[in-house]
Amino acid sequence: MDSNDPNVAEWVRHISYARYPHAAAIVLGGSHANGTANPRSDVDIAVIDNSVDAAYRESNIVEGKPVEWFVFTEKALPRFFREARRTALPTVLRLLACGRWLESSHGCRRWHSRAALFLAAGPAGWSLDEMNQARYELTELLEDLEENRDRIERLVVAQQLGVRLIRFYLRTEACWLGEGKWLWRMLELYNRGMASRYAAALDRLGREDDELPLIRLADEILDANGGRWFDGYYAEMRQLAD
Repeated sequence: MDSNDPNVAEWVRHISYARYPHAAAIVLGGSHANGTANPRSDVDIAVIDNSVDAAYRESNIVEGKPVEWFVFTEKALPRFFREARRTALPTVLRLLACGRWLESSHGCRRWHSRAALFLAAGPAGWSLDEMNQARYELTELLEDLEENRDRIERLVVAQQLGVRLIRFYLRTEACWLGEGKWLWRMLELYNRGMASRYAAALDRLGREDDELPLIRLADEILDANGGRWFDGYYAEMRQLAD
């Protein structure tokens, strides 16, 4: 089944009502909603059902197809919207704002417009403490990359640096983040030039074992936000529970 299958919407309705007979809304999300699905793509389905005890996410195989369920009550949705803004991870907002609403009660439909408004507003601002913590972590990774001569260890450090660098850049630019492939997609969407430079730096490291382009790019991004930070860093350590 792919996104061009005319029966996909009916199939989603069928399995959703079989599982959630009291559903107030059914939303098809992800690649099946935007027309980019292939036969192996997960089927992302958001369900608003006020009869469930709590919101949850569940993955399972339904009639041979991988399905990701995102189940909410209307009472829980405002908390998820606020959490999306706080963490800059818009998974729920994107599902409801950009998905295909297959069925919904009149009252539920308002969540589509609310999600779109939250998505357009962008994430909450990054606090100075959060940014400085990220600066410190990036500084440590950069120093490890510069000083370590073991190739495999450098590649592991570079992988961590690469992910955290995208997150740092997008957060300091007040942009939404993403998880997995969506982090890269958000960088491409926001600044294709920066994405190209980042990809070239990673390619140079992988092909030629040359970390300098990645280090230079990281320093450029850090310098625009106070530079590397080690001297004077302070953070209280939480006591471990017995």
